[in-house]
Amino acid sequence: EDGQFSQMIPSLISKRVDLIQSAMSDTKERQATVDFIDYLKSGDQVYAMTDGPINAVEDMCGQKVTVSQSTSTVKVLGNWSEVNCVGKGKPAVDIVIDSSFGQQIANLKQKRAVAAVNVLGGIGPILDDAKGTMKLVGEPIGATYQGIAFRKEDTQLRDAFMWALKRKYADGTYEKLLQKWNLKPAAYPEPTFNNAVE
Repeated sequence: EDGQFSQMIPSLISKRVDLIQSAMSDTKERQATVDFIDYLKSGDQVYAMTDGPINAVEDMCGQKVTVSQSTSTVKVLGNWSEVNCVGKGKPAVDIVIDSSFGQQIANLKQKRAVAAVNVLGGIGPILDDAKGTMKLVGEPIGATYQGIAFRKEDTQLRDAFMWALKRKYADGTYEKLLQKWNLKPAAYPEPTFNNAVE
């Protein structure tokens, strides 16, 4: 089932879905509600219009930058701004929170924001669709692990998924999938439970 990111955990808790597999970052805050099997490394990557004013991550200080609501990127960008903008005597990043990736891209194209931040694994299709009109800016500004989320009480399903995922690591399927989808930099050494970076 497809749905808004902000509704994924409520859908899981209310038993409308059985698990979440949607590039969700494992965070301590989310672990209070759900359990994760972590299987990918990720980072929060800045991207911008090629002809825009953002050429380095530091150029975001004092500028409107769009992120998607209910993602860990909101917190990562806020923390980055405190250290790299406010902490250095520059104005804070003006964070624009959008309801979807589509709105994020529209805000960039319509110049309502000069940059956006998204998880590294989601950037490739955005740049492919942009056909040269968008670019990556610098290195990722935060590191996270991504996981499959389960209801805390649903240990049987969670443990079955862990068993299956370990087999896919062992037989080489995980490596092949990383290669197929150009995700080698996101390789995670072995699946783990609730291994939030924070």
